[in-house]
Amino acid sequence: RFVHLYINGLYWGLYNLVERVDEWFGPGYLGGDEDEYDVIKWIRSEGMVISAGNDDVWRELLQLVRGDIEIQETYEAAAALLDMENLIDYMLINFYIGNTDWPDNNSYTFRQRTEAGRFRFVSWDAEESLVSANANSLGKNNTTTGAELFQRLRRNPEFQILLMDRIEKHFSPGGILTDDHVSRR
Repeated sequence: RFVHLYINGLYWGLYNLVERVDEWFGPGYLGGDEDEYDVIKWIRSEGMVISAGNDDVWRELLQLVRGDIEIQETYEAAAALLDMENLIDYMLINFYIGNTDWPDNNSYTFRQRTEAGRFRFVSWDAEESLVSANANSLGKNNTTTGAELFQRLRRNPEFQILLMDRIEKHFSPGGILTDDHVSRR
């Protein structure tokens, strides 16, 4: 959102007002302090970047999904570190809009470093979307990103059921990704 900034009646110019996914993002929505959060982002020219905290639990999550994710105990261990519904919804929206500037760029995940803290993904800077009806990002599988998690988790039967449930929720009548709902927005 672009805004004109005036301070004490003096015009400072036109600014792009945007919320950043940083260490203050999580506390604003989930509580806690900014020093309790791990924030990871992907920038195409740099790869995976630790924006706040560390990537210890992220690496643990990657190791789990790169293992035998079809084993229920492995899946449950991954689910304790990752908000599965959030990942699916995040992927579905990016697939739906045909985001071509993602997932190896403009992608964020964050978690609160608590026992119950799980990684969540946030869409950000998706201006290269809805450009073409032929854009297809379903096969994206960039290493260390949410796309890799999604592609590997798809092998697990429980995740498959959750994926089908989320697709039904969003694409069935009344869902947020139905033609009627999208057209109104």
